[in-house]
Amino acid sequence: MPAPITMPQLSDTMTEGTLVKWNKKEGDKVRSGDEIAEVETDKATMPMEAFESGTLVLLKAKEGQKVKVGELLGVIALAGEKPEDVKKQFAGGSSGSSGSSGSSGSSASSASGGGAVQPPAAPKSERPAPAAKPVRTPPAPSQPATSGTTSTPPAASKSGSYNFEIIVIGGGPGGYAAAIRAGELGKRVLCIEKENLGGTCLNWGCIPTKALLDDGAFIRRLRTNAAEHGVSFSNLQIDFAKLISRSRGIARDLEKGVGELFRRANVSHEKGTGQLLGPHRVKLVGADGKSREITGEHVILAAGARATPLPGAPFDGKQVITSREAMTLPAQPKRLAIVGAGRHRLRVRGFLQRDRHRGNHHRDAPEPPAQRGRRCGARAAPQL
Repeated sequence: MPAPITMPQLSDTMTEGTLVKWNKKEGDKVRSGDEIAEVETDKATMPMEAFESGTLVLLKAKEGQKVKVGELLGVIALAGEKPEDVKKQFAGGSSGSSGSSGSSGSSASSASGGGAVQPPAAPKSERPAPAAKPVRTPPAPSQPATSGTTSTPPAASKSGSYNFEIIVIGGGPGGYAAAIRAGELGKRVLCIEKENLGGTCLNWGCIPTKALLDDGAFIRRLRTNAAEHGVSFSNLQIDFAKLISRSRGIARDLEKGVGELFRRANVSHEKGTGQLLGPHRVKLVGADGKSREITGEHVILAAGARATPLPGAPFDGKQVITSREAMTLPAQPKRLAIVGAGRHRLRVRGFLQRDRHRGNHHRDAPEPPAQRGRRCGARAAPQL
């Protein structure tokens, strides 16, 4: 299926943009990620990238032309498609739509019998040009782009013209809760998550750290309160790897639970990454690396967050790690400095630390970066 290039919506208030210049010409080969044009809004000039690889067969918009959001700028023919056929198809479609908007007589004659309905439709085709003009095949999945006509443009007000009523990008606590609730209300929902359902909280944060805290509390009670319960032992042995394995198993079980809730609520799930292309349009890159464009009446962005490295101390997964690597440590470290006082970090510290919290320092108040790097670390002597 050819890839139409449309004017993107680069801000919430943007309704049109100016095509400043084309960086490619018709017939050029383009790759996904190539900067093919520059677009100017009322706020800035920004490069526009190609989202598919192929041949640029049609440059419909001229340099310096103002184009409404969603209108066709050009077309890329994908591998296996004949460029000349694709160009003919889209050039023919665009001329057909402009002809129908120019005179009600021509549209009436082509309708052959629909003259009673066509007159009110003629003046309408001039105002909502973005709806009739863009040959936007993605929002009409039931009508493949092989027809070469714009007689059935997508109706943005009808949810049936989209692949899904709601697309959720991100399967963490915000994303999967929204997807499940929408599914329970009878919506057609797709949730896109690049890793395991549940996000950081379920897989790498709240749940596994609480499981480790429970282990740490149990071990400390054995050390300090065993005699009160009539329990005595001479040499307490701790298998650190089994503690980690138990927490990972709990996270896996709960991740399966989210999948079961998806099944019950009829929520579709795709493992991959989602990228918002514009209003209603999402690029989905699956786990196999293949990409396709899907559409939704509504799109929820619940992408979450990631750890930020300190200047001069990039994450290497060995000496400088994130809370994620802390959840899969193969052995108990002898010394550990924890930078930051968030919930996950405090739980890791609580699990690894000895009974008395000596030598720990947390600062929650903002301070200069130079001070922050020296003083916000929570130093722990992790002896269980």
